[in-house]
Amino acid sequence: KQIKMVLEKRPIDFKALTNEMTDITFDVVMQRWKDERADELKILLKTHPCIQQMKTDFGKQNEEHIYNNRINFLKRGAHFPKVLEKKTSGNMFVQLSKNERELHIYDIKSVKTNEMDLLEKIKICDITHVVIGKNCKHSNLCKSAQQAFSIIVNHLENQVNFIAKDERTACYWTDAFNLLIGSTKRSDFYQRELDELVEMDVMLQILELQNIRIPRHAPPVPPLPSETKPPIPPKPDTETFIRMTKRKNHR
Repeated sequence: KQIKMVLEKRPIDFKALTNEMTDITFDVVMQRWKDERADELKILLKTHPCIQQMKTDFGKQNEEHIYNNRINFLKRGAHFPKVLEKKTSGNMFVQLSKNERELHIYDIKSVKTNEMDLLEKIKICDITHVVIGKNCKHSNLCKSAQQAFSIIVNHLENQVNFIAKDERTACYWTDAFNLLIGSTKRSDFYQRELDELVEMDVMLQILELQNIRIPRHAPPVPPLPSETKPPIPPKPDTETFIRMTKRKNHR
């Protein structure tokens, strides 16, 4: 490997060859091997059909984990500033019910004592749309437009506006709402976490094969045998059978 790396630099004479051999130490060669194995692994993860099937299977499993994570995030609830027409006033606490059928909105009277009054109950089945970011009318009240989101109830009959403390919290809440109402929209955080979980599961599965070359294509399947059962010998005729029996008795 060392000689191959030296020849890649095309030394012009023997002295240059010797100098290059001195510069390329064992550590350099080991690092090159590690880099090559890492590149091969990346290509394998992207192109090998068996690993693609594995990713699909793990993707379905991890989507269930992320679903539970998002729903539990709503069940724990969170504090949000109450959004009026063009300003915020006071705070509210929003929480998903344990049966996942209603959204409970509380008015916080005192932050210190955590005294709250139930303002409203919204049925999840009545939520028709989830609006995110700059599409929200109150996005100008946030430091970042990605912190703003709204839920539309019964096609604009009612609307609840939210300002999350950060983009991640907003994405978790909007993911949960979209999952509950059956929408296919997902945030970047959702896809990023799903990819990370799938990659982690795949790497654990092929951990023992990292130093083994895996063929890109499965070996060819051998052809089926021409006869699945051994041939049955023909039955002897009556005279031959009698003759063979007499020989056995004579012996």
